[in-house]
Amino acid sequence: MSSHFKIIGVNERVKAMNIIHDYIETTYFPSKLDEVIHCLLRKQVIHTVKEITDKLIHGDFGIEQLKDLTTDLTTPNSENS
Repeated sequence: MSSHFKIIGVNERVKAMNIIHDYIETTYFPSKLDEVIHCLLRKQVIHTVKEITDKLIHGDFGIEQLKDLTTDLTTPNSENS
């Protein structure tokens, strides 16, 4: 199953890059990088869950399609890993 979801907005990614840039030459860089990555991943998960929810509510997605998508995303060596 090939389903394409949008990534979080450019503004969020630019904010992340600015934070990374501000701390790149400090001893805080590793912890800030970790914080930024976790924040971006969390925002992406929330964004994708909202997209899936909208598709389910509006009938664009069925439970079987969601089940297939979950299987595809959790299968090692899939194109999405």
